[in-house]
Amino acid sequence: MESVLYSFMFTLIHSLWQSALLLLVYIAYQKIYIQSTPLFKRNVLFSLLGWQLLLSVATFILIQVKPNIDFLEGYGTILGSSYLQQWIPQNSSWLMVVYGLVVLFRMAKALTQRHQLYSYYTKDLQKASLALRLFTKEKALHFGISQQVDIWLSNRVHTPLTFGFWKPIILLPVALLSQLSIDEAEALILHELTHIKAKDYLLNWLLLGVEAIYFFNPFIYIISQKIKLEREKNCDLQVLQFPYSPILYAESLLKTAQFKQ
Repeated sequence: MESVLYSFMFTLIHSLWQSALLLLVYIAYQKIYIQSTPLFKRNVLFSLLGWQLLLSVATFILIQVKPNIDFLEGYGTILGSSYLQQWIPQNSSWLMVVYGLVVLFRMAKALTQRHQLYSYYTKDLQKASLALRLFTKEKALHFGISQQVDIWLSNRVHTPLTFGFWKPIILLPVALLSQLSIDEAEALILHELTHIKAKDYLLNWLLLGVEAIYFFNPFIYIISQKIKLEREKNCDLQVLQFPYSPILYAESLLKTAQFKQ
């Protein structure tokens, strides 16, 4: 058991330079392939997280197979002392307990918050107009979304939201809708439908899981932020494929941001 804890602890430490290297590869790729679409970039970034998980598994196995190799020698050299090389192995047990508690706390917090938000936001809903419901149904078919997508109005939300994977629900703020034209409201619905089409709700849970596992790793956090940015860019780009002017769409986003504040 002690060797497993030892191997796992050093696997986490090695994830720092591994994720930094993966991020540098992506930055180099971005410089070369400037014209890549946001969706493609999002997928590449997700694949980097997958590679990081595979590298961690491979590192763990390598340390288990070759336990006599000093895998922390480089870190001790960087710090200018051998203290780290001695301290971590001696305290690996309680470090793993702290690590496990932090991961469990983060996942439990995410699950609890999502449940509370869903319970709160899905109360006192109002039916959307027939025109908006028909528009949502028509465009969901256009996107090839197999699930039934429902749209509701709510006084509890301050920005358009999408909940659920199997039965997606789009929520629009009642007060915001009164400030938007029909075209602006449709553009916002298209934005949310793009999230559903790209399975962003499900992938966001995978992202939360990776963030919890590598909560100590700043490079994983940077990759995560880039994924979220490209995810939103993809939605914006998809909306502009429809006959809505960029100025009209920008105004709808501006009104949404002002209303949220």
